[in-house]
Amino acid sequence: MVSGVRLEDSYVAIRYLHETEKYPILKLCTVLNISRSSYYKWLKRKPSTNQLQNEAIIGWIRELYEEQNGILGYRQMTIAINRTHNVSYNKKRIRRLMQILGLKSVCRIKKKTYIPSTPETEAENVLNREFYADAPNEKWLTDVTEFKYYVGAETRKLYLSAILDLYDKRIVAYTIGDSNNNQLVFDNFDEAVALNPDAHPLFHSDRGYQYTSKTFYEKLQTAKMRQSMSRVGRCIDNGPMESFWGMLKSEMYYLRRFTDRDELIHKLIDIQYDRNDMDFKRGTFRVRGDVVEIFPISSADTAIRVEFFGDEIDRIVQVEPLTGKVHATLEHVAIFPASHYVVSKEKMDAAILNIEAELEARIKYFKSEDKLLEAQRISERTNFDMEMLREIGFCPGIENYSRVLSGRAPGSTPYTLLDFFPDDFFFFF
Repeated sequence: MVSGVRLEDSYVAIRYLHETEKYPILKLCTVLNISRSSYYKWLKRKPSTNQLQNEAIIGWIRELYEEQNGILGYRQMTIAINRTHNVSYNKKRIRRLMQILGLKSVCRIKKKTYIPSTPETEAENVLNREFYADAPNEKWLTDVTEFKYYVGAETRKLYLSAILDLYDKRIVAYTIGDSNNNQLVFDNFDEAVALNPDAHPLFHSDRGYQYTSKTFYEKLQTAKMRQSMSRVGRCIDNGPMESFWGMLKSEMYYLRRFTDRDELIHKLIDIQYDRNDMDFKRGTFRVRGDVVEIFPISSADTAIRVEFFGDEIDRIVQVEPLTGKVHATLEHVAIFPASHYVVSKEKMDAAILNIEAELEARIKYFKSEDKLLEAQRISERTNFDMEMLREIGFCPGIENYSRVLSGRAPGSTPYTLLDFFPDDFFFFF
């Protein structure tokens, strides 16, 4: 108990039954094997200093737990309390008080068992838990995960298939669908290959029926990729992918109850700076408890740390990315976009219409020349780019659309630094 009194539960029960049911105190003490003198001593005692401190800490714990949506475990809770209230409490004390309150950090839900299928093809565990790569597109990992959302009393599901590059932990490609079927995985793989046509990585997955099918094996052979599979019942063989799912769900999905499919999808693709908690570099950010660190694309050697207290910004500092050394405290900061290709929604919509018109003309040209393969390729790639531009305002190879995005006429020269100088400027070599 908070007070530290060993038999306080019994004393509280005696007082409650005596006041509400009028049971004699002597009889209650006899049943619970407690002396009357100890009960009366407890009744007259005053809260100790330790008890008053515990009650204050409990108030802080409840407040922080609600503000952070249950993310904080006892370790992070100890850090938050000590820093916020300028105290120095031991993490064991915070853990004991959180156990009394029945509070825990967000935990992952244990996966349900499934009925195994008969594999058409199998591969050895070539990756062998060597979770590192010396270059991009050397090792790819993949998996499918499930999300639930609720429409009234009905539970519906979405499935997310993603491919992760082990070199920098970036997501190469992802696909969202309403069914966990072959098409979901095949579309995800085809998208990754289309975005990286020259990549021939080691491709690792679990032994899901999609990855053990003959069709998927043929896709790997066509793309000149070597297949690797986790051993049966060894999910750690695909550890980085499982870790990515766990982090995504713990910090985004488990914290709320989604009631709309589009809301869930938009949450999954709501990206501007890429989150990367392992490889902190320019154009990325990372989250640690209630601290967000941003490595601006415009900076080479300093990052921005934003410390939150609940929903309010507590402090903004400029830090050294590697050591975390604080260089300066800031009143405000401007974070510029990670991409230079940023336009308003109105200009983006107009540019997409122009691109689609040009696409239609090129498709007609290729078909008139009996180049059906080229027509199909340019249609698939451009339509995929247009979907990315509509959803997140960016796509791989966006520089190919710079003329349309900047509103220049066909055949015109691209903008250079000289275009931003005044008309009467002099230039010296």
